[in-house]
Amino acid sequence: MAKRPDNPDSLLDESKIGENEYVTLYQCTVLVKNGIDLMVADMLSSDPYCEVVVAGMVRTTKTVEKSLNPVWNETYTFYTEGPEGITFKLSDSDDVGKNDPMGDCKFDTKPLFSAPEASSASGASYEGVLKLVNAKKGSIGIKVTCRTMTPVKTEKLLAICESQLTEAHGNLQNQIAIADSFKLQLAAANKEIAITKGALAVSTSETQGVRNDLADSKQAHASAVAEGDAFKRQLAQAQAQNDAVRRDLEKNQAAHSDTVAELEGTRKTVAERDSKITFLEGKMGEIQNSVGVKNKELEGLQKKMYDLEHEEHPIVIDADAKPFCVCFGQKCSIM
Repeated sequence: MAKRPDNPDSLLDESKIGENEYVTLYQCTVLVKNGIDLMVADMLSSDPYCEVVVAGMVRTTKTVEKSLNPVWNETYTFYTEGPEGITFKLSDSDDVGKNDPMGDCKFDTKPLFSAPEASSASGASYEGVLKLVNAKKGSIGIKVTCRTMTPVKTEKLLAICESQLTEAHGNLQNQIAIADSFKLQLAAANKEIAITKGALAVSTSETQGVRNDLADSKQAHASAVAEGDAFKRQLAQAQAQNDAVRRDLEKNQAAHSDTVAELEGTRKTVAERDSKITFLEGKMGEIQNSVGVKNKELEGLQKKMYDLEHEEHPIVIDADAKPFCVCFGQKCSIM
C-alpha cells in the first residue's frame, strides 16, 4: 500500500475527480499532554515516556527524568482508511536493561469519527484524563481530534505520491553529492588529524616535562603555604604581645595622668610655700633690721653701763649712816 501524504486534501484538485472515484481518508490528531500521579518505577522516582500506537504506527514522546507528573505536550497526526483505536503505553526509561512498563490505556475513536463535526475543518474533539490499567496508579491527560478528510481518488493520490517521490529522489541525489564532498573534506581532515597526532606525540615529552615542573611548583607552593602559616602564627603571637603592650601603655598613661595631676598639686603647694617663704624672708629681714637697731641700742647701753661701772661714783652717807652712790640723781649699789 502506498504511503499517504501528511495532508493529502491540500495537495489535490478535487474538481478533477469524478463522483464515483472517491475513498474516505481518516485523520486522527493526538495531543499527549501530561502524566498524573504515576507509579514509582525506580528507587524514588521514574523517568517516564509515552508511546502512542495507531494502526501499527508508533510515535514516542521525549523522556522526562525523575518525575511522577511529567509534562510532554507533544502532538502526532495519523492517517488511516477507517476508524482506528489509540493505545497509550507508558514506560520508565532505564539506561541499563529493559524499560519498565508503567501502565497503559486505550481510546476508542469511533464515536468521534461518527460525530457530525468530524467532517468539518476543525473535526470532533475529546479532551480529558484516562486512567491507566496494568499499573498501581496513575492517569494521562490527552486531547484527540478526529476528522474525516475530503474524499480523494486513489489513483490521483498515488500520482501525487509518485511526484513527491521523484522530487525526494532528486533531493537525495543532491544530498549524495553533498555527502561525497563531505567525504573529501573528511579525508583531508583525517590527514590533518594524522599530522596533528604526530605533533602531539612529539609534544608528549614536553608535556611530561611541564607536568614535572608543575609537580615541583606544587611542592614549592605547599612549602610556601606552610611557611606562610608559620608566619601567620608568629604574626598572631606578635599581635597578642603588641595588644598586651598597648594595654600596659594605656595603664601607664592613666597612671601618668594621675601623677601629672599630683605633680600639678605639688607644684601649686610649693608655689604657695615659696610665696609664704618670700613673705617670711621679708619679715625676717625686717626683724633682723629691728634686731640690729636693738643691738646697737644695747651696745650703747652696755657702753654706758661700762662707763658707769668704771667712773667714780659720788658717795653719800644717808640718814642711816649707809653709804650709797648717786648716779643721775638715783641710788645705786656701791661697787
